[in-house]
Amino acid sequence: MMPIRTGITGLRSVHFGLPDLESATRYFTELWGLTTVAKSHDEIFLRATGPDYYVLALHRTAEPRMLRIDLAIQTRARADALRDALQQAGVETTQCG
Repeated sequence: MMPIRTGITGLRSVHFGLPDLESATRYFTELWGLTTVAKSHDEIFLRATGPDYYVLALHRTAEPRMLRIDLAIQTRARADALRDALQQAGVETTQCG
């Protein structure tokens, strides 16, 4: 079987749900060196050194969980094909942009 060519060119951001945003924010700012660029009581957005405004979003949730992964991809057609393949595999997807 040939490998699937996805057209993914990069990881833009990851969103995690966590009950303790304050501890998670300290971890990612003090140990990873990320910078807070926006925050509210229930979410915090952290920036790295690349071109994206943020790379990590932390959202207050009752239990820890991964909420979302944002990818950079070559074309809309490749994005649609990847979304269709993920949905067929049972992965919940959303469409942005």
